[in-house]
Amino acid sequence: MITLLLAAPAAVRGQSYQARVLLLDMQKLSQLKATLKDMKKDYRVLSQGYDALRDVSRAAFELRKTFQDALWRASPAVRSYWKVPTLIKMEREVARACAADPARLVATGDIPPGEADYLSSVYQAVAAGALQRLVELTTVLTDHTVEMTDAERLAAVDRIYREIQESRTFVTQFTARAAGLARAREAERGGARALRELY
Repeated sequence: MITLLLAAPAAVRGQSYQARVLLLDMQKLSQLKATLKDMKKDYRVLSQGYDALRDVSRAAFELRKTFQDALWRASPAVRSYWKVPTLIKMEREVARACAADPARLVATGDIPPGEADYLSSVYQAVAAGALQRLVELTTVLTDHTVEMTDAERLAAVDRIYREIQESRTFVTQFTARAAGLARAREAERGGARALRELY
């Protein structure tokens, strides 16, 4: 009996120790479950934040791409700008004048060969400038050739328009001066002929 009494507290002590360890393990398990639950919640928040950030970045990229693509295209408003057809018409007038006027002036016979070469070189320079401006206009109005805003494209068309107006005015005045010089020479020859006839 004494043995039984002495052995009973040891068994109770062993069971109570195991119960305490079990209780401690259950507390640790519940803490781990709570930590895991918090981690899942944090992961969800982090994942949603990442997805939102990714969507914003993607939208910003698409917006920038759309803007960049728009810079490479000439809008219909630029293409239908009223100065464009007028500019092309003036370019044709300058090209025709540069092709026809030198031959017409030389055909009068009142332009010596040295001056004819000079006239020809002036008209060729003006025609080359007109062709260069036509190439610039084509570049400005053609998609995927140059990166410009519509305002920059319109400013370029305005500049080309002013330059071709100046060229047209120059050709008209230059031709008028050369024709006047030819008429003056013809009148001078006519006057000299009349004087010879008088004498």
